[in-house]
Amino acid sequence: MASNQQTLRGALASTLGLSDTMAPTADWEAIANSLRDALQNGRNEILEQTWRSNYAPYIEEAVLLLTESKPPADGHELLRRTLIRWSGKPPSRAACYIALRNLTDHAVTRHHQPSCWRISSASIKELRGRPAAKRTKATLDDQELLDLIDAIEARNPPLCQER
Repeated sequence: MASNQQTLRGALASTLGLSDTMAPTADWEAIANSLRDALQNGRNEILEQTWRSNYAPYIEEAVLLLTESKPPADGHELLRRTLIRWSGKPPSRAACYIALRNLTDHAVTRHHQPSCWRISSASIKELRGRPAAKRTKATLDDQELLDLIDAIEARNPPLCQER
């Protein structure tokens, strides 16, 4: 019988990252830190608060998934598994796929990861879920605004009256 590396099944397993001898060895924490540095000091110069709000929760969840015993095999699976945490939260899900797309694009372009880590537009459309329900915004017309001002003045009279 042929060795595992000489069979079609062995070659396929190696290609898909299922082989023990060809397991991916990316340091996803280092890739995440590199993305953070690139975003804060390079292309967008984002603030620390922006990183913590818009990127960190999603990238930290993804790195946890990528470092467990059975990590996702590609970008689509990474996005699918990461989005589970934000089920029923459309704005958070949107922020998640933006952050993960940045992470995986950075991994491919700057850290020589295979292109299977790229998250395609088709994957995002498939996995993003329902959009947030549209909410009607309340606006005041001129008379309502004047009534509001009068009500505020009646409730909180000025301390000193003009003469």
